[in-house]
This record gives sequence, structure tokens and C-alpha cells, in this order.
Amino acid sequence: MKNISIIIFLFAQLSGFGQLHIDKSSVDNGGAINTNAGLTIIYTIGEPVVQEKNKSNIYISEGFLSPDIFKTVNTENYTSIDDIKVYPNPTVDILNISFAEKDDYEISISNSFGQMISKTKYYRVNTLTLNMKNFIDGIYFVLIKNSDKKQYKIYKIVKQK
Repeated sequence: MKNISIIIFLFAQLSGFGQLHIDKSSVDNGGAINTNAGLTIIYTIGEPVVQEKNKSNIYISEGFLSPDIFKTVNTENYTSIDDIKVYPNPTVDILNISFAEKDDYEISISNSFGQMISKTKYYRVNTLTLNMKNFIDGIYFVLIKNSDKKQYKIYKIVKQK
């Protein structure tokens, strides 16, 4: 009887005070979990970029960032562009972009799956009008880059009917 009491006591101790393991996860409408060489990355679709870090070939981002954007912008060498107005958001067919100063810009548009839809260079502009009428409804990411000044900014745009 003493052995049964000890077993019950140990079982109660182990089950009640045992180590609790909670898997990291994300509640969202898309994304995935990738593990390679002991490094796990959980990512979602539809979040704005908050912060990026890179070391060698490993890129980590809080929020969404498509692979094409990493090829286009080296975040260690770029800073944020200020004083840009992107409107209306959400948009139906036209997206306006106004810059604080006239300069050369490259505009890349990616869909919510990270696929680049368009990439165009504009020279000596301070306002742009982009036609999004033929884009399907959804979330798009507009990357605005000024290579000369090593600056960029990413905007999340909603296209709707």
C-alpha cells in the first residue's frame, strides 16, 4: 500500500507541476512555419513590416516582407523615407503618391503572397498616379525606394471594388 501511495504522490507531482510546453503559433489568415538547422521562423501574410534583421543568409522580419523586397533593398544600408503621402487607401482603381521633394524613385508592388506584380523606375518626380484598376481585390505592398539616398518605405494598400 505504501508503494501505491508513493506512485500516486509522484504522479500527482509530475502531472501537476510538470513542465508546460506551449508551441509558438500565429492566428491569421495565412502564413507558415519553416524549420531548418534548428532555426524556426513563423510568418504571416498581411502584416506590415515592423523590423528587419539579417546576418549572412538569414533574414528575419517582424511582420510581412516578401523575398523580392530583400533582393531589392539591403536594410542595413537603407533608412526610412519620410514625408510620402499614399492615398486613397483603400483604393478602387487609382493610387496617388506624393513626395516631399522631386527625385528619382523605384516603385515595386507585391501581392500578399510576396509575388512582385510590377516594378518601375520614375525619374525627377514629386507626384505619381498608379493605375490599379486591373488588379484583383486584395492586399498589396508598395515598396518605394530611392537608391541614390539609400532610403525606402513600404506601404500596405487595400484594393477593392
